[in-house]
Amino acid sequence: MGELPRSDDDAQSGILERRWFAAMSAASAARSECEVLLEAIAEFRARWSEARTRLLHLERVRDSLGEEIALADAGSDRPVPGGAPFHALDRCAAA
Repeated sequence: MGELPRSDDDAQSGILERRWFAAMSAASAARSECEVLLEAIAEFRARWSEARTRLLHLERVRDSLGEEIALADAGSDRPVPGGAPFHALDRCAAA
């Protein structure tokens, strides 16, 4: 196979150029998607951290109140309200 005629060179060059622009466009779209996802991850982490802090605070309050109830009920026959163990929500903290 010899050298392609000039018009075939131009056609090949045009195809190559169109493929390059298509690849550049796809890479740009992927980069934009990555940036959006990175922002979403940052927002998720911030919200998770806030929720985790709130959870830890509420668990401390729950445990403190449970201890107060246990002390108050130490001499009483009355059951603890709710009847559930105070550690029932701890599985959420492990996540």
